[in-house]
Amino acid sequence: MPRLLTYSLRSLWARRTTSVSTALGIAFLVFVLCASQMLSTGIRETMASAGTDDKALVLQHSTFAEDGSKLPQSVLGQVAAAPGVRRGQGDQPLVTGEVVAHTLLE
Repeated sequence: MPRLLTYSLRSLWARRTTSVSTALGIAFLVFVLCASQMLSTGIRETMASAGTDDKALVLQHSTFAEDGSKLPQSVLGQVAAAPGVRRGQGDQPLVTGEVVAHTLLE
């Protein structure tokens, strides 16, 4: 057994460039996998903790972001009259219509 270990260590030393390259490649792969897992976990935790149960965002059908949704003003009244909408002082629905605009800064 010691003879096999000695042979392996001498072989690694004789091929030190290849051995170091292999070790660095494995270390880099482990780093990339760990970093992607940490990023995934961070995004998941952020999405799970963002927002509250008492707020809703109403978008146009088949739209996935605020900037692509174009709801007519009449829909705001329908949303305000929907059941389950929280009401403030004077029985006014707590609803707001907002415009999203993107500005290109160069």
